[in-house]
Amino acid sequence: MASRDDSARAGRYDDEVKVLTTKISFLEEEVAALRGRLADSPRQARLLEERLREAETNLASITGQNERLTGTLRDARDQIVALKEEVDRLAQPPSGFGVFLQAAADGNADVFTGGRKMRVSVSPGVDLETLRPARKSC
Repeated sequence: MASRDDSARAGRYDDEVKVLTTKISFLEEEVAALRGRLADSPRQARLLEERLREAETNLASITGQNERLTGTLRDARDQIVALKEEVDRLAQPPSGFGVFLQAAADGNADVFTGGRKMRVSVSPGVDLETLRPARKSC
């Protein structure tokens, strides 16, 4: 019986040795891989630093372009606003002046302008009662 126990024990030890040998091989491979990565680390750091410098240079360039474009857009907007004001001013109907002849019964006024007699609306800001014939009105 002792020999059977010794034999079983020896078999278990052999199995444990195989498992531990496999683990050691795996760990040695992992250590080799980590050493390789550690050796590559300075090169990768230099590459990353170089890429960072390039990105910073690009950022500075793009920032400058953005500022120039912003200024150009502001100038264009100011020109558009000025042109819109000019178009609005030019699109207004001409101001006609005439000579007040008389007030009409419907709240309008008869005026003489451009060689003809016209009946025109009176602005709400003008008191029709205060107008006298032969005075200029708008």
